[in-house]
Amino acid sequence: LLRPVLEGNIVTGTQTGYLAAATPGSANSGVVTNLGPSISQVTDQPDQPTGGAGSPPLVITAQITPTLRPLAASNPVVLKWRVMYSSEGALSMSDAGTNGDAIAGDGIYTAQIPTTSLAAGQMLRWRVEAKDNGNFFSYDPPYPFPSPPSAQPSVTFNTDLDQYYGTVAANPVLASSLLPVLHWFVNPSQVNNTRSSTGASCSFYYSGQFYDNVRVDLHGQSSSGFPVNKKSHNVNFTKTNRIEWKDGVERVCSINLLANYAD
Repeated sequence: LLRPVLEGNIVTGTQTGYLAAATPGSANSGVVTNLGPSISQVTDQPDQPTGGAGSPPLVITAQITPTLRPLAASNPVVLKWRVMYSSEGALSMSDAGTNGDAIAGDGIYTAQIPTTSLAAGQMLRWRVEAKDNGNFFSYDPPYPFPSPPSAQPSVTFNTDLDQYYGTVAANPVLASSLLPVLHWFVNPSQVNNTRSSTGASCSFYYSGQFYDNVRVDLHGQSSSGFPVNKKSHNVNFTKTNRIEWKDGVERVCSINLLANYAD
């Protein structure tokens, strides 16, 4: 028989919080006390909006749970959203059973992003911010935004995390395509960086799934001399959102987009 026993020692000066790191075989590490609310179950694969006049709003929900402190009394949960590379908009998320929220007081907060201004094929992205009554913030995706948030930070590659959830407005022209369609978005100011070893942060939408903060740079050696619009590319996805390039096949961290200029 095996009889496991859990032994614990109580030391003076204990503090309530979340452990910063695992310390097997030794005393617990220092606790994290500046943690904001827990954010989970954010809408991440909605139906594609139609865009244009009459397009219904995109309903985004998130489960918000207090951690060390109660939620802020005023405007505790905010949905940040942006179309393509425009500035962010902000919407208060509600748990009052109104404005698209299904059940009041169940911890699921809701907001509705307007979609009538979306043009066919345009990218729509969003993220959730939550704060407690100590003015500590959390973010989902957990990209390292400043706390409290300030101006939109520039994307850096060492984060290796998606910055937004997202989708793409439906394009009727593509509805009859028998080929899979890959949507690739890059800030116009960064296009040249995707054609060099410098690289740039891009977004992709493929087979109903959105991938953000994807690093794209130049692929190949001899092929690097191809004309500027015929380059091949390395595409590296974040560690938390690998690409599912084919149904039923294991997700992969990187793919190559190869130009056919030499053919």
